[in-house]
Amino acid sequence: MFDSTSSLLLLYRKTLQINISVNIDVSVIIVNYNTLDLTKQCINSIKTHTRGITYEIIIVDNASEDGSQEYFQNDNSIIYIYNKENLGFGRANNIGYKKSSGKYIFLLNSDTILKNNSIKMFFDYMELNSNVGCTGCLLLDTEKKITHSYGKFLTIGNVWKQYLSYYLRLFYHRHNKSNIKEQYQPSELPLQVDYITGADLFIRRSVIETHGLFDERFFMYFEDTYLQHRYSLHGIKSVIINGPEIIHLEGGSRKLKSFNSWLMGFRSEMLFLKLTLNKRHRIFWRILTTIFIPPVIIIYPSAFKDKAKAFQQIFCVVFSK
Repeated sequence: MFDSTSSLLLLYRKTLQINISVNIDVSVIIVNYNTLDLTKQCINSIKTHTRGITYEIIIVDNASEDGSQEYFQNDNSIIYIYNKENLGFGRANNIGYKKSSGKYIFLLNSDTILKNNSIKMFFDYMELNSNVGCTGCLLLDTEKKITHSYGKFLTIGNVWKQYLSYYLRLFYHRHNKSNIKEQYQPSELPLQVDYITGADLFIRRSVIETHGLFDERFFMYFEDTYLQHRYSLHGIKSVIINGPEIIHLEGGSRKLKSFNSWLMGFRSEMLFLKLTLNKRHRIFWRILTTIFIPPVIIIYPSAFKDKAKAFQQIFCVVFSK
């Protein structure tokens, strides 16, 4: 069972159906989209390990059709929000935030498992470091190896490397070679980074109140990167800390994605660059995109109609005002 104080506070709020002032330390927001079993596992890990703080769990469901609504809507230990359509990751989290009351907001992927009192560790660090706006940890795969947990902002200086990586992934996939894996082995923690992956993003509520949460132009992917890029312009730090142990079940995989998933991610990448590059760099980026990306779309193993959609969506973002 999880912290009894948190459980009673949440049950009291839901029973009265009114807004009351309670001291919630952390609001955990999980977006669910047809991941019932994973979400149940994630919630159970939170309840099992979280001690010493008050918290609430908010599930935002993007029109799941796997029995999630039937299962979660009667669970009095959580706040459950069901969207009638898939609104995307960023917009769903924004909806969850509006229903939250915690001093801190913890955005957590449904495909994560907490292995220790991670939420309390994030809370304690933030309480002692008022100059930090966001924290996260080194995520682990199922073999307890460090997987994608943070990164650097994409700039015009490394765009060509990013484009080249698409060729390499296609080539390696088609020739059954091993995938190229990124290495995340910092020498010491805590470590200030450009951005923390949205799989475990712990944010100070006062920062969100001042600077907002996700830009809803991003349906999925890069919304976490752009969020922290905006924060960084105001001197707000993102820091990876030592202590929390969280397994990210999907994080260790670098397999070739489905075409629609790749397109969604690449479109978001283009939107990020468009919003962050200065005028001179945007001109160079558009030239690079025109040269590098059409061959990638053509080579990608997918139907002609998918490729036509990719050309339309990507270049609409790149060349629109």
